[in-house]
Amino acid sequence: MNKLFLLLSLICFSQSSFSQTSLGGTITDAATGEELIGANIMLSQNGNFVTGTSTDFDGNYRLTIDPGVYTIKVYYVGFVPEIIESVSVEIEQIAQLDIAMKNPKIIICGFVCGEYKIPLLRVSETSSGLIIPDYSIRPMSTKKVRDIIATAPGVTFSR
Repeated sequence: MNKLFLLLSLICFSQSSFSQTSLGGTITDAATGEELIGANIMLSQNGNFVTGTSTDFDGNYRLTIDPGVYTIKVYYVGFVPEIIESVSVEIEQIAQLDIAMKNPKIIICGFVCGEYKIPLLRVSETSSGLIIPDYSIRPMSTKKVRDIIATAPGVTFSR
């Protein structure tokens, strides 16, 4: 009798140890139905992180978890995060939860910063001018203003 009880106990214990409680499904794009590769799934319970995973090449995920009530958060770059609260998973249940994520269609406008250059000809100016910077005056042998101005092109002196 004891051997029969022991045998039945072992069979029941082994059955309960092989039973799995899991949550799985597919993450897709709501607009196109295309599977999202590498979407991040996070499970939390009472505000505490429990476990997480990422989707495979077919957009599928599977988590082995304890029975309970969970909050599921799904993140994917360029999509609005999905938060599903109060997801109940029962003992020895393989729960299926497929999630379709929305793309917000945000267009980011960019601009190009360039270097401003003074135009070669200014139509609004009628007179000509020249700026002689100090670094070009320093190496000159003369320091007289008249001789420095004479080095500018188009300048002539008359007496």
